[in-house]
Amino acid sequence: MKTLLHIDASANVNGSVSRRLTADFVSAWIAAYPDHKVNYRDLNVDKIPHMSSDLVESMYLPPGTDLPERKRNALAASNALADEFLTADMYVFGVPMYNFSVPGAFKAYLDQVIRIGKTTRVGPKGLEGQVKGRKLLIISTRAGDYSKGGPREDWDFHEPYLRKLFGWLGFEDITYLPVMNSRNPEVQAQRLEEAQARLNETARRWMEDFMGKESAAAALASAKAA
Repeated sequence: MKTLLHIDASANVNGSVSRRLTADFVSAWIAAYPDHKVNYRDLNVDKIPHMSSDLVESMYLPPGTDLPERKRNALAASNALADEFLTADMYVFGVPMYNFSVPGAFKAYLDQVIRIGKTTRVGPKGLEGQVKGRKLLIISTRAGDYSKGGPREDWDFHEPYLRKLFGWLGFEDITYLPVMNSRNPEVQAQRLEEAQARLNETARRWMEDFMGKESAAAALASAKAA
């Protein structure tokens, strides 16, 4: 049984486009693979603690070290998040762009799960990511055009950061889907249709990698009929 980790980082819980698109993708995936497990985290509800001195001071100590309760709790919370992250085979993250980068809640989450001895280890070339052979989908909504050659290309500290970070962790199959929001209903509908087509293509490719083209086509047909 494979596990999918689904995270929504949008602070908008009503009408969020990133939430809608991640939910659509995950629902379709589970319709095709009802035996797969989904771990879901809504970072607007599951408050992730920011990096603290309690965690920093405790995570480098030898295992079994007797810790005060506050440090013990900080380490246990971080370990739980990192372990959950490591058990996934697929990742679907809704991460809107806030102030040209990622939401603070998502950065706090990353600081908790990217840990030496957990998701990274010291190797011959220094720190090496331990999350390899997994699939990652990032859906990033934004209010402006940050595409290559666009007016705000140099202001995008979102996609380069996440691609570099997750690539360093070991991800090789990263699908990054930027979706530019619009207040014009017709334009927004067109952009959502284009995003859905990209999501369908991503799902098809993932399925083919897991089970081959013929079985993937059958699974997609079953999911659409569900």
